[in-house]
Amino acid sequence: MCYMSPPPASPPRAPIPLHAPTDWLVWAKGSDGAKSSNLEHAFGVRNLLVDESVPDWRAANYGRCLTGNAITGEIDWKSLSDASRTWRGFHNKYFEERVVRPAPASGIPGKIDPTDDTLCPESFQQLPDSSPFLSASLNLDLVRVEDLATVATIGGYSTSALRDLADQFLKGDLSAEADLRDILDSFSMKRDLRPAFAGFYLDVEGIFSSSNTVWADDLRDALGLYRYNPLPPVSEFTVLVFKYPVRSVPHFLRDTKVRPLVPPTVLDSKPNPAFCPVPAGSLTGHTVHLNQKTPPPMREVLHPPVAYKPSHLFRMGVIRKPVQIATLEESRRWHLEVVREQSRRPDFAQSTDS
Repeated sequence: MCYMSPPPASPPRAPIPLHAPTDWLVWAKGSDGAKSSNLEHAFGVRNLLVDESVPDWRAANYGRCLTGNAITGEIDWKSLSDASRTWRGFHNKYFEERVVRPAPASGIPGKIDPTDDTLCPESFQQLPDSSPFLSASLNLDLVRVEDLATVATIGGYSTSALRDLADQFLKGDLSAEADLRDILDSFSMKRDLRPAFAGFYLDVEGIFSSSNTVWADDLRDALGLYRYNPLPPVSEFTVLVFKYPVRSVPHFLRDTKVRPLVPPTVLDSKPNPAFCPVPAGSLTGHTVHLNQKTPPPMREVLHPPVAYKPSHLFRMGVIRKPVQIATLEESRRWHLEVVREQSRRPDFAQSTDS
């Protein structure tokens, strides 16, 4: 009797193309989409075509968004004069309606009910028990970068007031703590509940060496924060770095020991050229380092927003170094090479980034 080995398992398929309208898919794969000479645009479309981590039910919701409805009518992607603009509008509409959630009057909640569609983003709904990072140590430190001007504006304070208080507090002046807490509390009360992208402090700890005078630029590069790109007329971004333990993240309603930490997907933000998905089953996401000659990619997770405390404020710095699109192209190419090797998935994203 002859025994034959079973055929190799087929690699996972990205679900969004399976649910998207056929004419949108034709556009997305073409010269106005993934093959566009506008790389910032092209990378955003490519991510939709290759992200294997999007749950099937979310891909179906996104596909319906691209199809249209009784109000907008069915969308004929072949006849649109500016399909790129239309797609961005529908993607942002999906993000605003299904991922961004308005905070209650009491501010950022400390508990997340994954069945409450009014407060819980799709990002944290229907998570399987096997989701890899739900059991993360509560003492593990995360880092997140916030634009100082945005925190001040949403909180209802001047940027100069927040800058001065942050500077005083970081220098050890405890008299600034109460006023700083007022600003952070106000920010938490007035901001929305969109998910937060965060890195791991252990991965970036070396960047904060006392001898590194450009640590803010280096941190931006390591975490792939392309939005902090000071191109004219903008000359710089002043940023706040918050470091907080996983236990500070809101917990699930029924389990106080579990925090919703998940690998981010292409549907968890507006189109982002510096985001790159990871193969299905990855423990975390990986940031696209904006300087391709670097150590392995930094880990990245998504979680509900944290109500910051003064004790979470770790650094304040200024980003001044611009990032060129050519550098981003090389960074993405290098990033995918490393991800393919580490995941043993040489096929991953080959259809768009060969």
